[in-house]
Amino acid sequence: MHRLLAVVLFAAVCAQLAAAQMRGSAQFSKFEVFGNYPEIESNDHVFNFGTDFNSVHRDFDNADRGFEGGAIRNFTRYFGVMGDVSAHFSSGDIAYTVQPLCGTPPCPTFTQNIAINPRLFHFLGGPEFTLRNRTRWTPFGDVLFGVAHATASFKADGPFVHVSRAETETGLAMKFVGGIDLYIIPRVSFRVNMSYGRDYVGSSALPPQRVELVGSSIGFLFHLD
Repeated sequence: MHRLLAVVLFAAVCAQLAAAQMRGSAQFSKFEVFGNYPEIESNDHVFNFGTDFNSVHRDFDNADRGFEGGAIRNFTRYFGVMGDVSAHFSSGDIAYTVQPLCGTPPCPTFTQNIAINPRLFHFLGGPEFTLRNRTRWTPFGDVLFGVAHATASFKADGPFVHVSRAETETGLAMKFVGGIDLYIIPRVSFRVNMSYGRDYVGSSALPPQRVELVGSSIGFLFHLD
């Protein structure tokens, strides 16, 4: 989110540098591919690592690491079909309180950090609607549906707790995207968008959960044909 101002400034500079090569976006390529750097904000997700540990609440945006890529097949100036793959990586520690057995109660308690590393993957597809015109700026919108796959590793290697477990969940995902492409040089556009999505993921240990995601991404769109 905090990079949007830099995105706008960068786009304005690109537009000025490329002004001598004007080409309206009314023209379109049948095939396009893109690569983006995404950021997301999500609500907490619940991971269950067994009956001897409480359920862990953790979101997918602590580390701000990830990638997004995909391909578009345009059938007209205004309509195409997109396939989109993205991954988001988070990490962090949780404090776990342990009370070892001792000879004379009350026994002292100790706190040990346990590492948890959630990951969220999306495999989505759907229509892309594009408002091509005779300027360099091309607004677009996507309605995407598919699968979300969430994983988390849970690891502790200390004097009181030694454990390594993993949880995997898969479910339905949907994402609604709005953005704009800026044509900068032949066959390359700068792409920026914002999105809202919902994932419904669950496992045998937990009922399906709704993960709400608000995100933004920046990257480049390559016009192949």
